[in-house]
Amino acid sequence: MKRLFLACYGIIIATFFLVFISLELIDLYPGISDEEEEKQEILSNLVVLEEIYQLKGQQRAEEILQNWLNSSYLKVDKLSFNSPELPTALLPQIQKESAVVIEEMETSYFIFGDKQWVYRLAVDENSPLWKEDQQSFMIFIAELFTSLAAIAIILLYLLSRRLKRFEDTCIAFAEGDFEARASTKGTHRIGKLNTTFNQMADKISGLITSNRSLTNAVAHEFRTPIFRIQCNLDMLDDSGVRSEQMPYLEGIQEDLDELSTMVEELLHFSKLKRLDKQLELKSTPMVQLIEKQLAHLQFETDIKLNLNPSHELCCAIEVRGIQRALGNIIRNGYKYAETQVQISLKEQEKSVLIQIENDGPAIAQTDRERIFEPFTRLDKARDRQSGGHGLGLAITKQIIKQHGGEICISDSHLGGPSFNISLPKTDCTVEC
Repeated sequence: MKRLFLACYGIIIATFFLVFISLELIDLYPGISDEEEEKQEILSNLVVLEEIYQLKGQQRAEEILQNWLNSSYLKVDKLSFNSPELPTALLPQIQKESAVVIEEMETSYFIFGDKQWVYRLAVDENSPLWKEDQQSFMIFIAELFTSLAAIAIILLYLLSRRLKRFEDTCIAFAEGDFEARASTKGTHRIGKLNTTFNQMADKISGLITSNRSLTNAVAHEFRTPIFRIQCNLDMLDDSGVRSEQMPYLEGIQEDLDELSTMVEELLHFSKLKRLDKQLELKSTPMVQLIEKQLAHLQFETDIKLNLNPSHELCCAIEVRGIQRALGNIIRNGYKYAETQVQISLKEQEKSVLIQIENDGPAIAQTDRERIFEPFTRLDKARDRQSGGHGLGLAITKQIIKQHGGEICISDSHLGGPSFNISLPKTDCTVEC
C-alpha cells in the first residue's frame, strides 16, 4: 500500500511539474516573447517619465520612479556610461532603443530625460515585498503538495478497500470456497476485474465439482462389483479348488483387497475435501498418542520405530484424523527405511513440530511438493510394488491443513527425508 501511494503521489507531482514547465516553455502569446512584453511595458513607462521630465525636470522624474519602485520588490541603480557594471556591448542598443531587457538575468537597462545616466532595474531580494512573495509562494507549494497528498490518500483508500474486498474473495476461493464470488456493485468494482474473476471462478468451480462428483460416483459404483467378486471368490474357495489354482485365487484376492483399499482411500480423500466437514477438536497429549500408535505399528515391521524423549506437549486435534495422518507417514517411512524411523517433538512459540525421519533414500528437492498430490508416485523405488496408491500423503496433507497446521519435507541427519508437521499448540489443561 505504501509503494502504491508513493507511486501515485510521484506521478501526480511529476504531472504537475511537467504542466508547469510546459507552460513556461510554451509561449502563450505567439509572436511576442516575455522579453518583448517587458520591454514594451518599460517603454510605456518611459513615456510617462519623459513627460514628467519635460514638465518638472530629471530629478522629479527620478523621485517619481523611486516612489513607484518602493511599492514593488524592484530596485533601480544609476550607472554612468563608463561604469564597469554596465555591459559595454549593450551601450549602442541602449542609446538606440532607450531600453534593453535581459530576461536571463532578470535585469533591464534604460535611459530617459537628459540621458546622462543608465538606469538598471533589477529584483531587490532584500525587499520585504520580495520576501513576503517568496514566503507566500512556498506556502502555496506546501498547500498544493498537501492537497495532492490528501487527494492521493483518499483515492488510494477507496481503491485499497476494493482491492482488499477482492483479495478476500480470491483467498476464500483459493482455500476451497468455490462459491466465493467478487461483488459487482458499483462501489466494489475494479474495472472489469470482478466480472472476469467471477467468470473464471464459475468455470473452475464447475470443473472441480464435476470432477469430484465423477470421482465419488465411480468410487461408490466400484463397491458393488468388488462385493460381487468377493462373494464369488469366497464361493469358489468354499466349493473346493485344485491346488494348482490356488496361486491364481490368492492373486485375485490380493488385487481385490488392493482395489477395495484404494476405493476406501479415495472416498475418504473426497470426504476430507468437503468444506462442511466439522472437526471435533480436543486438547490431546501428543507424546502419549504417538507412543500408543508406535506400539501398534511396531508389530507391522522389523524396522525400529524410535520416539525421542520429550516433555508433554498438547495440540487441539481430532484424534482419529491425526492418527491416520501420522500413521500414513510412519508406514511410508518404514517401507523405505534401512534400519530405523525416528520421531521427535519440538515445542515452538505457537505450535508443536513433529519430525518423522528415516534413513532410507532421500527425496529430491523438485519432488517434495509434488509428492503430496493425489496418485503421485516418484521413481521405481517408490511404486505400487511397495504398496499404496499415491493417496496416503495427499490425505495426510489434507488432514493437517484442516487442523490449521502445515507439512513439509526437508533433509534428515539420518540420510533420508524428514517429514515436518506443525500443529497449533494448546495448554494441556484446557479442554477444547
